[in-house]
This record gives sequence, C-alpha cells and structure tokens, in this order.
Amino acid sequence: MSQEEDTSRKFSKNNNMQKRLVAHIIKINTLLKGEYVRQEGWQPNFVRTNNKTVSRVNLIGVVIDINSDKKSFSIDDGSANIQIMSFEEIKQISQIKIGDIIKVIGRPREFNNNKYVVPEIIKKIENKKWIEYRNKKLKLIQNKSSSKLNHPKPLSKNKDENPQNKKPTKENNDTNATKSGEKIQKIYKLVKELDKGDGADIDDVIEKFGSGSAEEIVNNLLREGEIFEIKTGRLKVLE
Repeated sequence: MSQEEDTSRKFSKNNNMQKRLVAHIIKINTLLKGEYVRQEGWQPNFVRTNNKTVSRVNLIGVVIDINSDKKSFSIDDGSANIQIMSFEEIKQISQIKIGDIIKVIGRPREFNNNKYVVPEIIKKIENKKWIEYRNKKLKLIQNKSSSKLNHPKPLSKNKDENPQNKKPTKENNDTNATKSGEKIQKIYKLVKELDKGDGADIDDVIEKFGSGSAEEIVNNLLREGEIFEIKTGRLKVLE
C-alpha cells in the first residue's frame, strides 16, 4: 500500500468517526463557559463542560442578528447568544429572518477567545412545542449533572427540632403557585400587547407590571427560554 493510499484511508476512517460524534443538547451559556481544547492530528477539538467533552452541539434559539455577508448570524436561547459562522455563504440564511426559531447542529470553535459554531444542519422550527420539549430536556440534563456534583447534606438527628424539615402545607403551595402563575401570565400578556413586531421594550413591561418583582420574573423567564430578548432590551413571547 502506498503512503498516499494509507493517508487517504486514515482520513476516511477519522472522517467517518467524527461524523458519528454525538450532537449534545446544551444551553448556549454552558457552552460559552466551557474550556475549549485543541487537539493534535485528526482528533476533533472540543469544549470541556460539566465533565463532558462536547465536539458537536444541538442548539435551538431565536435568530437575533443576520450578517450582511450571509456567512454568519446569531441566535439566543434565553441563556446567552452565540454566533453561527461559516467561511462560505450559508444558503439557509435567505430562508430565515430575525425572530425565527431555528435548530442548529454544528461544531463549536474558538477564535480570539470567542466561541462560535460552524453549522452542519440549520432547520427552521415551525412547531413551537419543540421549544417546550427542549426546555424539559435541558432541565433533565441539568438536574442529572447537579445530582452527580452535589453531595447529600447530613440530616439533623432530631427532625422536629429543625424548622427546615417542616414541609409547607398543600394549601400554601397551591396559593403560591397560583400567585406566581398569575404574575407570569401578566408578563406574557404585557409583552404581547407592547410588541408591535420588533419586540416589547423591557422597561415598558416592567413599568406597566407595577410591581418590584417584574424584573425578577422577566429574568427567570429569559433564563428558562420562555421569552426571548430578540435584541438588546426587546422581548418577544414564543407563540
């Protein structure tokens, strides 16, 4: 076997191995906080995060910016935003617009300490139920990671002496949940009413809500991906 044939076979083998790499479902802020690791030879570079090595990612987010050169755009999943960038024109860019929800499968990369994703698959999400499914999936992944990292706390010898062991009554739980749900629905309603197409001004939403808890509720909804900041200071509800 010639050296050229041997090199070609190694390239094909490693290329097929990289194609089989799992595309990890991950929050953008988790990806951005991870350590980018460059490897030698054919081994793929990866991001080390939550005790995992992530060479491919599966992201869902709202398009918040499209570059005029049609080689990059940015998405936000409620936790952070990241640039989706190629070194050639991305043909799917002509089919998307700011505010669209899309899924991106690709490879994380880093340049000048800034992470971005080189896309392999770009798909517009029409059924918004996928957002709910993705959020539940991310919470499940996060809970599994937390349970592995956190050690159980020692229990008090006398449970009755520890006020933290006293469970709230069902009535209290139901009352708190109802109040919280009403506040969230009020935020949703305000965002929809104030959104004239380019998102609702976050300051207007907080002001019209009329309570000091508005900012906290908005931030929680942004973190959970229930609402999105399509551009700085502008909110939009997924419908």
